Amino acid sequence: MSDNNAIIKELRENNPFMSSASPLPWNNTTPDLVQLNRVASEEIESLILQKRRQPSVPLAGLILGEPGSGKTHMLTRMLRKLRLHAKLAIFVTVRTFLDPESVRHHLLSEILISLTQFHSANKSQFDMLVNEVLESFREQRLNDGFTDISKIDPKIYMARDMPGIDKRVLKCLSIYSGTTDKNVKWSVLEWLREGLDDEDSHNLGLPVRDVNSMSVPARESEAEKILVSLGLLLAYAKVPMIVCFDQLDAMKDRELIQAWGSVINLLMNDLSGVLPLCFVKFTIWNDILKPNLDPSVYQRLEHHRIIMKECSLDQAKLLIYDRIAASFRDSANEKYNWLISRLGDTLKPGFSPRMVIELANKVIFTDDKPDTTSTSGRKPKLKSESGSGSESESEIFKTIRNVYNEECRKIKAQPSSWPPSAENLTLALSTWLDARENFEVTSENKRGHLKIQGESGGKKYSFFIVTPKVHISAANALKQAIELMNQSPDNECFYVSETKVHKRTWRRTNEILQDFQDNGGHAYILDKDSRIDWYGLAALVNRIDNGDVDLFLDSGHRTATRDDIREFVRSLKLLDTGGGSDVNAGVSKAQTHRTKLSIDPNILGRSLLTILNKSPMRMISINKAMENLSKNSIQISESDLAAFLKANPERFKLFSSKSDMIISLTDNDKKP
Repeated sequence: MSDNNAIIKELRENNPFMSSASPLPWNNTTPDLVQLNRVASEEIESLILQKRRQPSVPLAGLILGEPGSGKTHMLTRMLRKLRLHAKLAIFVTVRTFLDPESVRHHLLSEILISLTQFHSANKSQFDMLVNEVLESFREQRLNDGFTDISKIDPKIYMARDMPGIDKRVLKCLSIYSGTTDKNVKWSVLEWLREGLDDEDSHNLGLPVRDVNSMSVPARESEAEKILVSLGLLLAYAKVPMIVCFDQLDAMKDRELIQAWGSVINLLMNDLSGVLPLCFVKFTIWNDILKPNLDPSVYQRLEHHRIIMKECSLDQAKLLIYDRIAASFRDSANEKYNWLISRLGDTLKPGFSPRMVIELANKVIFTDDKPDTTSTSGRKPKLKSESGSGSESESEIFKTIRNVYNEECRKIKAQPSSWPPSAENLTLALSTWLDARENFEVTSENKRGHLKIQGESGGKKYSFFIVTPKVHISAANALKQAIELMNQSPDNECFYVSETKVHKRTWRRTNEILQDFQDNGGHAYILDKDSRIDWYGLAALVNRIDNGDVDLFLDSGHRTATRDDIREFVRSLKLLDTGGGSDVNAGVSKAQTHRTKLSIDPNILGRSLLTILNKSPMRMISINKAMENLSKNSIQISESDLAAFLKANPERFKLFSSKSDMIISLTDNDKKP
């Protein structure tokens, strides 16, 4: 084997340019290009310090730059500095707004999702905030002259310390801080985010809160009360919360943009301790967002206008070297020189860090040398073996599939980042239905559920999506579906929910569900595995809509569009619109149709043998095996990998441990 072939083999087996950065700044361990965006980092750090010293001062930051310009790395850098000084800051990411009438409810939900994420020492961000609140309470009582704080009711004194705070929020704080039961803590946050069923609320000692039975204005008002109370807690604890708005490209509607602007105004003026940071492209800001925002909002944002820069040529080369050195310490120079020579003139100044990484990754798996010409002045073109349209279509399908699988892996690794959401399930289902031939889709927002209707080939379909953890919402949706089927026998009706939502203890609701099925309805209750397909598709659509997926084609580089994902989306099978379901009484595992990947079983087998022979005792968890396979550019779901292993018992064993599935080699197959 030549030296070049050996380098290629090693880079493919342990690819340092796979997309592996965590969306959470404290979990991000990939090498950071410190020289890039140092000025932007310092400007944001200054805003955070101002917010810590003066929580009520209205501040916001507008960060302009292209996707992949290093936002997560920059936040990671700031977090490390704060830790060095033993300071806490809360980081929140808010995904795309979809409904102009529910922006406050959406904001509250996204904040609470981020607060549940584990930060360090197995503590969530909310755990850390609660600790700071209690420490501030102790300090104030000691200053008041109290010597035995244990005899004081914190709720009474905190209500005095924070005039205007919602007493229900203080009750939640008391319950949360007084238990070590993770399920109770999770339920408290769910009560704040979406509300809980009457039984669950009573078990916590909280009043019933069913936000989905409220009118839209009442729900928005309710969300604002809790948001303002959260701001008071942040100011009380002297903890800043950085709210990062990303993926804003999809907001095109004027009404939605103005509603988003009202959220920015709320955060700046009414929530103490909160610093909103808006990450957006130059063109999107100048052409779409700014013209549709109130001047008081965009002027305040532009007061702290921060620019994310792209890489110089030296910075791009340093980024490549640092990535290689992190994986190959002893042979970094050799591999770096090979890769730089292969990139040739393709590597130019003006690329984002993500573009540099994607180029390097592409070169490792491309046999031809990259074409040094450019079709757009700055963006590279990578030449493939064929210039045919089918070759481009195949490349598009493969790229979209890889992005989808990447998003599914993230969701599986951090399921709490994607709690039950009717909006996201609707986005996934609408996209999937729209990809079917001649399928017309409309949607309707009902109290407690979302309804999608479609028509194809003269046949009508209705889909009822329920995610509130409230039995009344589920029962009402099912009753409407039964009524619809009785009125229109030719209408195929589907009920979609999740095992996290639809409970076995909902006796009367499950009886109605059985009636629904007896009348010909189809029930899909998504379990922890099948839900990943749906939320993975929603995440893919968000990235596509925000221009966050690059395509390298014979015609050059461009960003992917919704039209590009139609073929891949058609290959998915979220549900069977032809009828039939194996769900019994609404609580069994829903039909799961995972994407079958076109992976050569011989390549997969050889890769697994290599991985296992390098592992201690020639054993590895199935999740770790999937990570290592992805470094070899083999993307495969857990269910597909398990099926492959079971189909090859003469070579591999698959068995359960306490926490995971374990793969091992058989005794007669110990060498690759």
